[in-house]
Amino acid sequence: MTFNYRPLTLALAVLMQPSLGMAQQFELEEIVVTAQKRAQSTQDVPLAISAFNGEDLKAMGAVDSSSIVARTPGMNGGKDSDTQSVISIRGIGTSAFSPGTDNSVGTYYNEVPVSRTIGGHGFLDVERIEVVKGPQGTLFGRNTSSGAISVTNNAAELEADNLDVTLGVGTESYSMVEIVANKSLGDNAAIRFAGKHDERDGTYSDVDGTELNNRDHDQYRVSLQWNPTDTLNVKWFYERFESDTDWGPVARDQAFNSKVDIEVPPSGFVESDLAVLNIGVDLGEDYTLTAITGYYDNETRFSADIDAAEAGEGFDIGELAELWDMEQFSQDFRINYSGDRFDWFVGASYYNEKVSVGSFAELRGLDIGFGPFPDENGFGSNETDSVAVYGDLIYRPTDELTLTLGARYTREEKDARVDNAGIVVFPAQATGQPLQASEDWTSFDPRFAIDYALNENTLIYFNFAQGFKSGGFNRQPNALLTGVDAVDPEENNAYEIGIKADLLENRARINAAYFFYDYTDFQSEVQQNGVLNIFNVGNLETQGIEIDATFLVTQNLDLRLAYAWLDSEVQDGFVDDPASGVPVSLKGNDGLRSPESSWSLAATHSYPMAQGELVSRLEYTYTDDMFYTVTNDLQAEDYGLLNLRLAYVSGDDTWSLALIGENLTDEEYESSVVALFDALSVPGMKRTVRAEVRYSFF
Repeated sequence: MTFNYRPLTLALAVLMQPSLGMAQQFELEEIVVTAQKRAQSTQDVPLAISAFNGEDLKAMGAVDSSSIVARTPGMNGGKDSDTQSVISIRGIGTSAFSPGTDNSVGTYYNEVPVSRTIGGHGFLDVERIEVVKGPQGTLFGRNTSSGAISVTNNAAELEADNLDVTLGVGTESYSMVEIVANKSLGDNAAIRFAGKHDERDGTYSDVDGTELNNRDHDQYRVSLQWNPTDTLNVKWFYERFESDTDWGPVARDQAFNSKVDIEVPPSGFVESDLAVLNIGVDLGEDYTLTAITGYYDNETRFSADIDAAEAGEGFDIGELAELWDMEQFSQDFRINYSGDRFDWFVGASYYNEKVSVGSFAELRGLDIGFGPFPDENGFGSNETDSVAVYGDLIYRPTDELTLTLGARYTREEKDARVDNAGIVVFPAQATGQPLQASEDWTSFDPRFAIDYALNENTLIYFNFAQGFKSGGFNRQPNALLTGVDAVDPEENNAYEIGIKADLLENRARINAAYFFYDYTDFQSEVQQNGVLNIFNVGNLETQGIEIDATFLVTQNLDLRLAYAWLDSEVQDGFVDDPASGVPVSLKGNDGLRSPESSWSLAATHSYPMAQGELVSRLEYTYTDDMFYTVTNDLQAEDYGLLNLRLAYVSGDDTWSLALIGENLTDEEYESSVVALFDALSVPGMKRTVRAEVRYSFF
């Protein structure tokens, strides 16, 4: 694998331009994160982290994880539908939706893992988001071999009474209402409510006039905070999320048409509940105890034309619908110590997940004289039990030097069941009776980091971490129809060196990192008989450079650049050709969803006025072309998106008015590409414009 220096040279040249002529009276704000289970400045953490606070998210108009993809170096992703999101970090992610497999990117809401990629929550009343790159077993938890996304919502404030209402309207009959209210309940308790409803018409339609890509979302959250004593803190969150949409893949040659001609319009809905209980106890003498209990329930349904064939063209396979039902419980205990030279924590966790999926296919005989065929019905389920102990030790032998040692021991067991007795047309998926399988895996995963402060504003670091992603089971029986094939765990030896620097009297911040990943038994999805299954396709090497930089050009103007160069290549591995069954070598293929370069540049300017402030933000994001399969037979073109936000904020911050335009050049791009019986595409959003007004009543 050849290392390319040119992207870094060009990026640094761009970064240094705004440094000339800066004034002396202003500086960048400190960003505080809890990635290492204690409050720290991002500049003191020996990890690559991209962090966004609530104000950042509002300025970007972020609504879910896809909104921060382009703003995070090394992060990529899109949606196969509004019920299925696919996120990768540094070229590693999972998009095969099987009850027996997991994602490589962990997603955490208020420290509770909700890592399955099917369905998802939007961003509502968010305090901060941290995107942490690399294996995070000791800091976050299971199956975070490529990174973690941590979303922290605003907790109920003990001494605040406020009510904020935001209304929005826009193109495609878009409408939105968001309410956030906080009420103090005496000196030691408070309650908070946040709710949001948004909807819009379809952005294109079927030939018969049925609107497609419409959306109807509802999300609300109730939170409580209680401090009965000086040493006890209790936080509780309950969240409900509902989504109803007619959005999904269409034939690739119709992706950018205003009208598409398919037999069955796609549709889907998501209903989920998330409850979190966080109890913190001050044990005295610099010790604290934290107990976090989480419960998550999700029901998702989506349907689509199997081949997205045009109506009446003489080749129509039928309609596929799937109903997912997921239930998850997690419990985590952690003891932290903070001292002058030592900081450490040790913890134990338990995780249980039950997932089932029913598949229903209405077959129409291919419309060539072979029908009618009976409907196809299949069923699969999986239960996961995971226990782990973990810990991290931070030692500061001098004021400048810090050493970090960590480890995680995991034991995981999965029980799978496949019952495809109702399938008769596709014999490779059929089972005469239910098939069951059970496996367990263990792993010990260490972490080591060393960082050195060259001065009070510059940190250099090296980090090594081993990532573990447990094995799993596929949705189809084996070739002999006698059992269910297991997938071996994958391991990732991850190396990272980086620098974090605040320059020019804290008016410029440059964080840069080089990383190298060595994956063994890499899990990847491969199409077989119209179904995406997970296989161990061999070894994978990934390297890259990431730069996250912010410059205060003047007191009223700042620039932020996020840049990533990525090289992901399969070193060895084979898959069976879906048509002939002959093994095909993958050596030299690019990793899936791994654009060689991606970047975003945002300029934010504030203009003081007599009674308030006018804030403008102009942003351009670019994503290089990439492959959507490890076999490199589906490729999407590069694209760039231009976004603009203009906002007037009153002098006392009581109200604001914003105008937001996204994809202003009306760029045609693909959010995702999937392969079933044919190549299907999910088109990205066209140009949209909306206006939002916010008012704080008290």
